[in-house]
Amino acid sequence: MKKINIKDVQDGMVLAEPIKDSKGKIIIDKGVTLEGPTISEIFGLGLTDIVIQTEEDQHHGSKEVYKKFGVTNDNQLREKLSSQIKEKFGNTVSDPVMNEIMKIAIKIAYKKYNLDNF
Repeated sequence: MKKINIKDVQDGMVLAEPIKDSKGKIIIDKGVTLEGPTISEIFGLGLTDIVIQTEEDQHHGSKEVYKKFGVTNDNQLREKLSSQIKEKFGNTVSDPVMNEIMKIAIKIAYKKYNLDNF
């Protein structure tokens, strides 16, 4: 983790700690990849610093996720996630609506584990 000045925020950085409002409600959760609209939102909050993940943090997180799912790389993780989600949807995928929902669930899982760049 690394604390940086808000002026140094760049697209692609990942929050290491959530950003909360004055009541403690999470506005932007940790793990979010910062992009234009999110960065603009952060600037609008009047913050001076945020805490981002370093490459080392992101790599360490991958090792823990790999261990959790019993895999050794991103491709295996994609396969494992897809397989588990498809299993949950079972025979419902013959319905076009359920099939689309399943595809969205897979995309969400990929995004959660930073696999959305495939």
